[in-house]
Amino acid sequence: MIDTLMLRDEAQKQLAQITTIETGIEYLNKVKAIETWAKAEKKDAILQNAIAEQKIRTQKILGGLLKESVVSKNVGNRYVDGNQVAPSKTLKDFGINKKQSSTFQKIASMPEELFEQEIAQAKDETEKRIELTTSRLLKAAKQYEKDTKRKEQSEQVNTINISENIKQGNSLEILKTLKDNCIDIVLTDPPYGIEYKSNRSQDNNAVTKRGLLNDGKKEAYELLENTCKILVNKTSENAHLYFFCSWSVFSDFESIIGKYFTIKTPIVWNKGNKGSGDLENDWGNQTELIIYCVKGKKNINYRKGNVLNVSKVHSSKLVHPTQKPEELIKEILEVSALKNDFIVDPFMGSGSTIKACNEMNLKSLGIELDKEMFNIANNYING
Repeated sequence: MIDTLMLRDEAQKQLAQITTIETGIEYLNKVKAIETWAKAEKKDAILQNAIAEQKIRTQKILGGLLKESVVSKNVGNRYVDGNQVAPSKTLKDFGINKKQSSTFQKIASMPEELFEQEIAQAKDETEKRIELTTSRLLKAAKQYEKDTKRKEQSEQVNTINISENIKQGNSLEILKTLKDNCIDIVLTDPPYGIEYKSNRSQDNNAVTKRGLLNDGKKEAYELLENTCKILVNKTSENAHLYFFCSWSVFSDFESIIGKYFTIKTPIVWNKGNKGSGDLENDWGNQTELIIYCVKGKKNINYRKGNVLNVSKVHSSKLVHPTQKPEELIKEILEVSALKNDFIVDPFMGSGSTIKACNEMNLKSLGIELDKEMFNIANNYING
């Protein structure tokens, strides 16, 4: 029989004996066997968490050993300076897979203070039947990794010079400073007025949960109206304008924009991936709309179908909640932009429009109100 005190008395001694991957795997298997027994016998939560703690501490030690060792992913002979050396051991030789190895190494990468904090919190929550599990520690390790990357990104932002063609501030005020009739193309993704914030990610610090400024219905519509009023004078006699929008606000956007510009065939962006929403009673939405309108008669470079099939930016690469892929921006510009055109994005967001223009050697200006987002966009544009 085993009890909590016996397990804890032996814990430090057993863990201290793990000096190789082999001894770590051997002890981990023993602890797993004890864990299986404890669950089958329905032992109390305190004992089960003590066993789980021993397992996780073993995994942490193993992760450190795996990081330090040279474990081959492939079986076969290796050569150093032309000389054959003995094949290195593979993960399979140790009885673990790549996913387990990655998990152990992530846990091992956690600062000691954070690791102990997670262990202590689980012990405090034992009465609530909240288990101390590897997945819990892995989640904490991943969050630490994300926070570290964000901090590094933030520090990098401060070291990069601000691009000359982007400005931080109120788009209405900045647009007013431009010469009349100077803008040839407007390509922008204004706030939709839907108070966008994704609930899909479980990570509270996810980019998609960031929220947007001026995204209440009343303020977003007023902002769009006032922007169009200014753009009437700032766009050239023959100009193209593109406004991204959701199907849910299309009629309202069309009504506002139509007062100032001639609306042409709407463009459908097929993102290739269904969004969340009513999972039981509705079709999965995988599109966004783009209101294409003109002032005067600016010819297109070539006629293209109004459905653009471009995959949306993967969540792991997003720097802005509603970021548009550069490829999509380029497809639009290839239809409308001439060599000497001036392109303006009053709601720059991630800076995709400006990044695309830079790569196409087109003159552009991006404006962003959110100070933090402006710095992130500057980093993205120059990355």
